[in-house]
Amino acid sequence: DAGPPPIATVLQDFPEVIIHRNTVRKGLIKSKTEGGNMATSDMIMFLDGHVKPDKNWAQPILKHMNVNYKRVVVPLIPILDGETWKPNWNAVGVKMMFDWTLFFQWFEDGNDLVPCMSGGLFGITREWWHESGEYDYGMSMWGGENIEQSIRVWLCGGEIYVARDSRVSHVFRSKFPYAINNTEIYINKVRTVEAWFDEYKDN
Repeated sequence: DAGPPPIATVLQDFPEVIIHRNTVRKGLIKSKTEGGNMATSDMIMFLDGHVKPDKNWAQPILKHMNVNYKRVVVPLIPILDGETWKPNWNAVGVKMMFDWTLFFQWFEDGNDLVPCMSGGLFGITREWWHESGEYDYGMSMWGGENIEQSIRVWLCGGEIYVARDSRVSHVFRSKFPYAINNTEIYINKVRTVEAWFDEYKDN
């Protein structure tokens, strides 16, 4: 996303990897949208850069997507120590819920249905990615896109499942390496409410 350092030189020994570099910073939402739209395979996998997939992590997700092309699939997400690069198997994210202010938090209820995904790690078929509307390209930078996409998937006939035999550990930062604009996040959430909440938006 136009930030230093360029990663192309790091990946020059992997010709199967295609690098798309924004000339200006567009933020996570628009960058992931453009990346998803460049995909040519039947299945698309979105992963943050600060993750450590476990061995054979992809197969369970692909298996789930083969059940229903409208099924979005997330892995289990253990917390990854950013210094030691070791996962904490006792702190594992599964699914999220949110309140009327769109504040979201992790929870676990024992079943495989996911009302709201964290957004950073998920698999989706290319057909459903386009059919369901991708990301809201009108959103700014970062924040709230996971809630909007989760609501849209469920309300438009899709489903979100967790693949419990897939693990992708994730570094949850104590602080961001870039400035976070809370006003932009608030506006993104307002877009979600105006788009989907209908008679419930005054709550």
